[in-house]
Amino acid sequence: MKKYIITGLLIICIILALDSNARSAYFVTAIRSDTTTFVNGRRVVLLSYNINGSRYMKIRDLAYTLSGTSKQFSVGWSGAQNAILLTSGKPYKAVGGEMSRSGEATGMARISLAKVLLDGNEVSVYVYNYKGENYYRLRDIGRIIDFNVGWDSSINAVIIDTSKRSTDKDASPNPFIARIRNIDPSKPMVALTFDDGPGAQTNAILDILERHNAKATFFVLGNRVSANNRTISRAYNMGCEIAGHAWSHRELTALPESRIRSEIHDTNRAITSATGAAPTLLRPPYGSVNSRVRSVSQSLGVPIITWSIDTRDWSNRNANTIYNNVMRNVRNKDIILLHDTYSATTNAISRIVPDLISRGYQLVTVSELMYFSGMTPDPGAVYFRAR
Repeated sequence: MKKYIITGLLIICIILALDSNARSAYFVTAIRSDTTTFVNGRRVVLLSYNINGSRYMKIRDLAYTLSGTSKQFSVGWSGAQNAILLTSGKPYKAVGGEMSRSGEATGMARISLAKVLLDGNEVSVYVYNYKGENYYRLRDIGRIIDFNVGWDSSINAVIIDTSKRSTDKDASPNPFIARIRNIDPSKPMVALTFDDGPGAQTNAILDILERHNAKATFFVLGNRVSANNRTISRAYNMGCEIAGHAWSHRELTALPESRIRSEIHDTNRAITSATGAAPTLLRPPYGSVNSRVRSVSQSLGVPIITWSIDTRDWSNRNANTIYNNVMRNVRNKDIILLHDTYSATTNAISRIVPDLISRGYQLVTVSELMYFSGMTPDPGAVYFRAR
């Protein structure tokens, strides 16, 4: 019960904290860490969230840390403009609570656009809101205040040098701008999922999804990731979800626990290397699950996702049959099983995607489907649909 109360409060805090575009967001994994940071050689420890390899921090923590430097700035809030107010060169007046450790580890992070007024000039940055606290991407703040942000891997520390100008040359302050999503929880949605790839048909399927601004979840084989990094990166950058389908497509229920663990862990590590984001879901080959698979999945922190509609494209290899299996059986919040390895599937998808959209369905990732259905998947638990 406590878990559901916390989840509900989190959602309320997010909605209240954001503007009228509150439902425009992209979901990724957030990992809490106390980050060693050197500011002009002075060591401090700042609470941050690591999201897709970028550090998100409280803006008041940064203002407090930079007080007295050449890049000091004050922080305020304008309710009328619904914006953070930053004034460069002005000393920051602490309001209490700076450098506190109020955050905690989370799973899905909701990344949204926020408006910042720097010396009266409007800038858009990404913000991660958790429990009413906003965390801003450090390199965004470095770019707009104009101080250099670096990373020293030898000591695992962020390096801030206010004597150097920002080297962040992004034309947009928001590297995930293509991922902003407009999802209406009151309207029907389904998740298309593709197994066994990346395959010969993956890019053709991505072309179809891209034309219709549709998203899907790709459950990839670990042993195919390295040779298909470009395809996986393309899918991920389009806003699709990349998750694990084990390393070698062995039936996990037939393996000892140690092998199950390596099949899942090695795949997740390969995906993380390819995308910069750790996968948060597992689909076991053949959908086979037993107590060992559930136990290992639970220990690795990944829910198990199967399906509510099996198109049997792996068996029939017929585009019309695949199309009919979807369109005759689809219901709100279904998870649909397909494979990005057959040309018949691609041909079927070229009709399925626009026809589902014409029926009013939103084509979302599995994680989006779960979130907007009010579900928080538990690691090790098995989910067939989001209803």
